[in-house]
Amino acid sequence: MKFSLFQQDKKQWIHSLSSLSVFIGIIYFTLYSLTHMPGNSFEGSLGDLSSEEIEVQTRLIENVRYLSEDIGARSISVEGSLDKSKKYLIEEIHKIGLDYNEQSFTAKNKIVYNIEVPINGLNEETIVIGAHYDTCYYGPGANDNASGVAGVLELLRYFKNIPLKHNFRFVFFVNEEPPFFLGEQMGSMVYAKKLKEQNIPVKAMISLETIAYFTSEKDSQRYPIDALKLKYPSTGNFLAFVGNIQSGDLVRKASKIFRDGVEFPSEGLSAPKSISGIGWSDHSSFWKQGYPAIM
Repeated sequence: MKFSLFQQDKKQWIHSLSSLSVFIGIIYFTLYSLTHMPGNSFEGSLGDLSSEEIEVQTRLIENVRYLSEDIGARSISVEGSLDKSKKYLIEEIHKIGLDYNEQSFTAKNKIVYNIEVPINGLNEETIVIGAHYDTCYYGPGANDNASGVAGVLELLRYFKNIPLKHNFRFVFFVNEEPPFFLGEQMGSMVYAKKLKEQNIPVKAMISLETIAYFTSEKDSQRYPIDALKLKYPSTGNFLAFVGNIQSGDLVRKASKIFRDGVEFPSEGLSAPKSISGIGWSDHSSFWKQGYPAIM
């Protein structure tokens, strides 16, 4: 009797151990599929800038400084600040030699604007690249998100002169920050809904968000959940490509293109949108319309 009970307990123990091993294997495979990116993140010292890159650097700094210092806080809470920002962006678009469209709507009894710059390609599939030009209440918003705006302006300058397979829409979004964050009057939400209503075939959306901060200081990088520390660096010296599960292919493709072409550290993650921070920008508005989008 004791022997049969021992055998039974042993079988249960082996079964439990096997189940645990399978469970661990599933977790490992899931984490690997979410965090593994093609290619390798660049390691080593960053090279000197070329003369062309120095010109780009100068324009980026000028745009960030004008938005964050000359205009400063850019929100519906600061009278006239969004209009000043809009005027500046239109002036910069004109300097580049492109046309623009305004998408106006009402928020808190005020008229606000998304600014769109279309560059047509050879087919109807559309890629949206955007950044929000407003700030969180009274902050100057140099990194969040004058840096993204400066990046979009520079991309406009580049894409203007090359033949394109797809239609591109470069968009400067209003109302990303509170009190509109993730709400119906968020600029990107209004814009993405309009695309859906017009049946525009959006192949991908890329949101440039807080791209200017860089440090080599150890333990400078934080993550929304501790488990990510096991995979990602503790130093904030890399560019991150972030998307939800449904945008995983886009995350991996963008990461590969970047790693193949740029000597700069990079990381990628496609994860459930329920994880804090994964959807904290304009790309999340496009998820809600069923479009693949990354930050």
